[in-house]
Amino acid sequence: SGNVRRKLIEAQAAAEQDPFFEANVEALRAVVPPDISHKEIAVQIGAPWIEPNDISNFVAELFQDRAERIKVHYDRNTGAYQVELEGGACALVSREAVTTWGTQAVPFRDLLDAALSGRSPKVTDTIEMPDGSRKEILNAKETQAAQTKLDAIKQRFREWVWESEERRERLIKRYNEQFNSLRPAEYDASFMLDETGGGQVPGMNPNWKLRPHQMSAVLRTTIERRGL
Repeated sequence: SGNVRRKLIEAQAAAEQDPFFEANVEALRAVVPPDISHKEIAVQIGAPWIEPNDISNFVAELFQDRAERIKVHYDRNTGAYQVELEGGACALVSREAVTTWGTQAVPFRDLLDAALSGRSPKVTDTIEMPDGSRKEILNAKETQAAQTKLDAIKQRFREWVWESEERRERLIKRYNEQFNSLRPAEYDASFMLDETGGGQVPGMNPNWKLRPHQMSAVLRTTIERRGL
């Protein structure tokens, strides 16, 4: 139980040194969860299991540019992305950055930041109040236009990320290692039951017996030292 993929790797390393651990390898292999295919994975552009280089390559292909002009960094401590675009990068200066993949009010560069941070774009206008003060109000039309472009970027990324066989296999492996490796422990208290199929623990009323699943709960709580 637990992270059986990691334990399998450890058992295989141990078995290379001592064949005694082959039994551990076989037992763990039998319980490793089946791999989830890409069709079952809901991928998002800002997901932390996506490599920063994949973001760079996506932007480069989107604008037919060179990936080295787009630097994406991910801080695993804060969960924040940082994007650096060279001055001449097409994602900054091309017409598509404010038409196909952005708007004049919210160009692609800002929409990319919003996608990576899980934010929604918002466009406001500044108006002057009768008393001379200034107030920000939502520009619903421009905000909706920017959101539509953001949705298009996210959709294109979901398609693009699986188009390369190398990238698809690499990310499927990474996803399964991170999110599909755990197997819950199972407890079998059959050895604690009597001939009637019931069980007791010290201090119980002798007129009552616990059912098999209740005895398994007792065994689990005793081993894990906690219960709910």
